[in-house]
Amino acid sequence: MAQAWKLRIQSASFRGIPFQVYMAGGSLGRSTALHVFPNGSAPYPEDLGKAPQFYDVQGFVSGSSYMTQRDALEAAFQQPGPGTLVHPWYGSLYVALAGPVRTQHSAVDGGLWQFQARFVRVEKPGGLTGAPNLLDMVAERVSAVAERARALADSVGQYLDKGAWVVSQIETAAGVFISSVKSVLALPEGLSTLAGMAGSTGWLTGMISSGSFGASCWNMVQTGAENLPSGSGPTALLDLVRSAPQVTASEIFGTSRRAAAEGQRIVSNVQQQMCAAAACSVAAAYAPSTTKEAGELQASVLDAIDAAQMEADDETFAALSNLRTVTLRSMAEKARTLPDVISVTESQVMPSLAVVWRWTGGLEAEQELVARNGLRHPGFVPGGQALELIHG
Repeated sequence: MAQAWKLRIQSASFRGIPFQVYMAGGSLGRSTALHVFPNGSAPYPEDLGKAPQFYDVQGFVSGSSYMTQRDALEAAFQQPGPGTLVHPWYGSLYVALAGPVRTQHSAVDGGLWQFQARFVRVEKPGGLTGAPNLLDMVAERVSAVAERARALADSVGQYLDKGAWVVSQIETAAGVFISSVKSVLALPEGLSTLAGMAGSTGWLTGMISSGSFGASCWNMVQTGAENLPSGSGPTALLDLVRSAPQVTASEIFGTSRRAAAEGQRIVSNVQQQMCAAAACSVAAAYAPSTTKEAGELQASVLDAIDAAQMEADDETFAALSNLRTVTLRSMAEKARTLPDVISVTESQVMPSLAVVWRWTGGLEAEQELVARNGLRHPGFVPGGQALELIHG
């Protein structure tokens, strides 16, 4: 009976290194956010989708050669990136370590090395697991947001019978939106028919009557995004989201003034929603150079979507939320393989080649060090000054 535990062991491996398992578990299900409201009798559960699948494994290697197997497994656990886990009950899984591995040595049976590891299942890039094309998913959700924003733009037609002054105020707001897009995205002349029409007499009324205002606005933003310089990120589009005017339609306004303000607010919301959607499309395809740049870009995209959701109706809010989820997922996939930016400080003046060699063990990052930190002379890097250096 003292050796009964040996009857429960199962063969397994990680990155091709075999080990034995006497216990394994896991967790799965749905991710849920519970929203608690003041004076509410029960929380509102928001379904956030399928939860990550975790696998907890308690394994070991033993016998006269257990140290050789131990060294091989330690190297496998310390290797970056996902790998294949052969699970005794779930078969072959593509996983990543979800935290540090706990280890322990024992003198049982002449030598025993035990470990406890938690793995999380991930999608295998380019494999046969049916992983979705994230860029296609982003494009689909961008279209959903754009459709809502086009309908919102056309809704300003409800205020065009409120008098000439109201129409002129809404036309001015629309003209500012169009001019901003044309200026920031540097639209070539003739690229957008809308940019040429703005300012002519009755232009907005005519476009609303024909049902083409919303579609023309989105075509202008989308065309500008598609014609951004190669390799550029969504900064220009994010700036357009931030620069959309804040318009207040107060209850104390008179009928005409309130109608004008509500129409102007619609135009401002259209600018935010359309430019945020186009920014997500560009951000999902953009390749940052470092994890720091990727993190800053993710934060900016989040801020832009938050701003676009502030005045959105329920359906548009949901469409923007869906777009945010898949855009951040696409950006995170790219960030996984990017190098880090570290901060280093030398105590004395050194050549840039020596600095790079000391901190990275190579010379490849030397030109980047000079350019990133604006060093005046590569042979004399000042001491006592914090420097940014790409590592990894």
